[in-house]
This record gives sequence, structure tokens and C-alpha cells, in this order.
Amino acid sequence: MSNNVYAKLRNFLLNAEEKTITAGSVIYQVVGENPWISKDELKSIIEFAVDLVEDQIDQGSKRYESLHKVLSEFEISYRSVCSLLAIGAIKTNKEKPLTPQQIIKNINELKGKLKNYKKSPLHKRLLLEVEKAPLTTLNWKKPLASQVISDSSEMVQQLPQDLYNIFMTDSSAENVRHDVEIAEIKAEVVKLRDDNERSNQVTFPLSC
Repeated sequence: MSNNVYAKLRNFLLNAEEKTITAGSVIYQVVGENPWISKDELKSIIEFAVDLVEDQIDQGSKRYESLHKVLSEFEISYRSVCSLLAIGAIKTNKEKPLTPQQIIKNINELKGKLKNYKKSPLHKRLLLEVEKAPLTTLNWKKPLASQVISDSSEMVQQLPQDLYNIFMTDSSAENVRHDVEIAEIKAEVVKLRDDNERSNQVTFPLSC
């Protein structure tokens, strides 16, 4: 877990209003940064953070009391947070990390889609670029790993100007003189991007 999470937790435990310091709110501080964290790791991080700030809070104070309730109430609060996320009361915009096997599968599927449009210069160029993409450097954070060809990606930015203009043109405004296939691939890329953005708005994925 990054130092940013510990710093965020420390600041919250030391400076947040006492009434807001609960096991549930502390859990949310962590999962907001990493929604795919395991329960055991989550608990370990919170325990470490509590130990970190314990000596900086006056014993007998309400903040000190709230601090120790965070640990004693972890289990029930964890279940509460899970239930709230399950019904959509709390959402996260974090995308589930893809495994290397899923990334390879996605890239192969994207290649197959591009190969379906052999007559289009745009498709041919994109396919060439996708085939050159080093799978070893792809990770779940990169759009291409999810079959999304991003407008800001290097492969699009380095397209010849005519192909770049076609790619960047809204599919709904494609001129009829362009290949039908070009309009279709643009629409498909936009749809993939939109679907990916919607999939990011998912309920909290803890293993409750």
C-alpha cells in the first residue's frame, strides 16, 4: 500500500471531526484508494495507522476513545460498508485490475475486430500498431489493455494526418465518401470507450 494511504489515514485520524471518526469512515478512507484490497490487508493497514497516531492523542479524550472503537468495531462496520456498496448507496470509480491472461485475451479480441475491416487503411494501421504493442508492458491501467483505443494514445497521435482526422471525426458526422467500415470502426471504438467508462462506475468489490 502506498505511503499516500497512510498519510491520508493519519491526517484523518488526527484532524477529522471526532464525530466522523468511526470504523466505517476509516474503512472508506482506505478503499477509496484501493477498492480491490483484501479484508485482511485492509484491517492490517488500519491497525498500523491506529498504532501510528495513538501516542499523538491524549488518553482519555473522545478522539482517543473513537480511535480504539475503530478496531473493536471493524468487523461489523466492514459488513455495513459492504452492504451499502452492494445496494449502490456507495460507489467507486476504480476499475478492477486485469490479469495478464485477461490482457492477452483482450488484445487478441481487438486484433480480431480490426482484421474484420481489411479494406480500411485506418483499420490496417491500427492493427499494425496493436500488433506492435509490447504485452509485457501493458497493465490494467492502460486503456488498450481493455480493448480501448484512446484518442490520447501514442498509436493514435502518431497516425498519418489523414487517418488521424478520420479517427477523430465523430462517427455520426462521417462523410459518405469515407468507407462505411471506417465509420463502423470509429463507432465501435467510441462504444468500447463508453462501455469502459460505464463499467468503471461499479459497486464496491470487496469480498464480503
